Amino acid sequence: MNEATSRVKEELDIDCTCAFLRDLASHNLQAPNFGGTSWGTSWGMYNLVVSTGALKIFIDSGMKPNAQWNLKVLKQYFGITGCKNALLDQLILIQDIIYAEA
Repeated sequence: MNEATSRVKEELDIDCTCAFLRDLASHNLQAPNFGGTSWGTSWGMYNLVVSTGALKIFIDSGMKPNAQWNLKVLKQYFGITGCKNALLDQLILIQDIIYAEA
């Protein structure tokens, strides 16, 4: 996962101190356990998948995933900037980079 982290830093204008990169690089595999099976992934990867889906719903329907959800928190966690469509493109690019490394 460290190779993917360094590649994400290289290809995107991303804040290198963001929580996402710390979560992605950590080997603390305490990800959620659904139905008795663990995904075997980091919190960073889990948050990336969930945030991408939430952002798609927000863009397509204008519906927030929950009342407290906002783009500012998403931008801070992932260390990226831009409008909602640019954020989605960047999150998808991050996923593509990580999946290519796997």
